[in-house]
Amino acid sequence: MAETAAECVLPLLNRVTGTHALLLDATDGSIPQLPGIGRWTVLKLSAGGERLDGPVRAEVDALPFSDGSFSLVLMRHLVGAGAPVDALVAEASRVLASHGLLLALEFHSLSLWRPWLARRRRRGEDTLRVVAPSRLQTVLRANGLVVRAQWRCGAPWPRSEGMQGLPRWSAEAAGAVYLLKARKRDSNGVVRRLSARRTRSAREQVPWAPGAQRIIPERRGG
Repeated sequence: MAETAAECVLPLLNRVTGTHALLLDATDGSIPQLPGIGRWTVLKLSAGGERLDGPVRAEVDALPFSDGSFSLVLMRHLVGAGAPVDALVAEASRVLASHGLLLALEFHSLSLWRPWLARRRRRGEDTLRVVAPSRLQTVLRANGLVVRAQWRCGAPWPRSEGMQGLPRWSAEAAGAVYLLKARKRDSNGVVRRLSARRTRSAREQVPWAPGAQRIIPERRGG
C-alpha cells in the first residue's frame, strides 16, 4: 500500500518547493525525497485514530504548529484510518501557508480493493477503509481550500505485481487510490500560482493617491 501511495504522490511533488512540509501518515510509507523541500515534519497516526506521534505528540484536532507554518501538507490515508475528517482538515488548513498545497490520498470508494480491505479489518490486520472523494472535497472546500484536481492511480486490484504490463488507462480509471490536490486561498480569498510573473513597467513614476484627480492646465489663447 505504501508503494501505491508513492506512485501517486511523487510525480506531483517534483516541482513543489518550500522550507517546511508536513506529512500526516497512517501507513508505513517512506518520506518523499524532494530537492525543493527543505525539511519534513512527520507525524504518524496512532491505532485509535485520535493521536499523532513523531517529534512531538499531538491530537488530530490540535496540531502544535503556528498558523501558516507549512508550504505543503501531505495526508496519507488518515480519514480511512479513522481520523475525524472535519477536525483533521480544519487543522491542516490552519497550519498551511497562503497559496500552500495540500494533498490528500485515500482509497477510492469504488475501488476493487474494498473487499480486500474489509477482510483485513475482520482479521485485525489493518484498519483502513475506503473514503468517497466527494466527502473529502466537501470538507476541503468548507475550510477555504480550492480543489484543483483529482487523480486515480495505483494497481486496480490487490496482489497485482506492480503496474508492469497493465495499460495506463486502467490505473486512471480504476486505480486503488485517489489523490486530491487543493490550494489555500490568501487573506483576500484569491488563489495564485507560486511562480514569478513579468510585469510591465509603469508609465509614470509619480505615485498618485487613490481617488486623486490630475489637473490639466487650460491652454490660453494666443
